[in-house]
Amino acid sequence: MRRFCSLPHKLALAVEVLFVYGRARALLMRHSLPVVIARLRSSGGAGRASAGAATYYRGADLARATRRTLAIMPWDSRCLMQSLVLTGLLARRGIRSELLIAVRPGEATAGGNNGFAAHAWVEYMGRPLLPSFSEVYQTLVRL
Repeated sequence: MRRFCSLPHKLALAVEVLFVYGRARALLMRHSLPVVIARLRSSGGAGRASAGAATYYRGADLARATRRTLAIMPWDSRCLMQSLVLTGLLARRGIRSELLIAVRPGEATAGGNNGFAAHAWVEYMGRPLLPSFSEVYQTLVRL
C-alpha cells in the first residue's frame, strides 16, 4: 500500500526527518536514552491514530523515508538514530510505537574483539517498521 508522493511532499518529509534528527542528537547529548525517547514522544500529535493496516503502512512509509534521508547524510545514521527519528515522526502523527534494543553475543576472537553487537529498531503493534534481524538478535529492552 505504498503511496506515491509529490516532490514537494517528499522534500517536506526530508526536512522533517532532519529536524527530528537534530532534536534527537541534541537530546542525546544531555539526557539518557529513556528520557530522549520520552521527549521525542511528548511532541506527539493531539489525537491518536487508529490501529490497523493503514497505520502500519503509513509507519512503513515513514521508516522508508527516514532510512533514505539519513543514508545520504554524512552524520550518524545507524540503527539507533534511525529508530529515534522514526519514533519522533510516528509520535508527531499520534502513532504509538515501541523502540527495541537487542544484542547478539559473540565469540571471542584472537584480536580481542568479542563479536558483541547491538541493534535497535521500531515496531508498530509487534510488527517491525525498520529491519529487526530478530532471528539473530535477542531483545534486551522495549522502550
